[in-house]
Amino acid sequence: MSTRYEMRITVENVAPGFREAVMDACAEVWDFYTEDFRENPCAPNTLYATAQGRLNAGARVQDVCDQMAVAIWRAAGHYCPVSVSMTCLEDGYVFDESQYRRLMKDALDAAESTP
Repeated sequence: MSTRYEMRITVENVAPGFREAVMDACAEVWDFYTEDFRENPCAPNTLYATAQGRLNAGARVQDVCDQMAVAIWRAAGHYCPVSVSMTCLEDGYVFDESQYRRLMKDALDAAESTP
């Protein structure tokens, strides 16, 4: 089973001649497309992107982030600051009417027991 995640990356100091290679390298590691990348107008030669994908069973977030950093550095041909963050998209909650009744009763009971 796989889990949905959103990955956000920022890559600083990307030489103009290496932009395409960096974007291609990111696409090899995660579900990025060229259209996902933007330039930061306040920071020259900085790319950022966000994309959703699936982390396969057994894969660790840290390992995927490490793979992304290495792929970017190889593509850039030198060290450049890289920021990678991943957020799990499946940690949400859906509440039905029975949960509504239970939670509202618990909240009312707690309010009544407070002096």
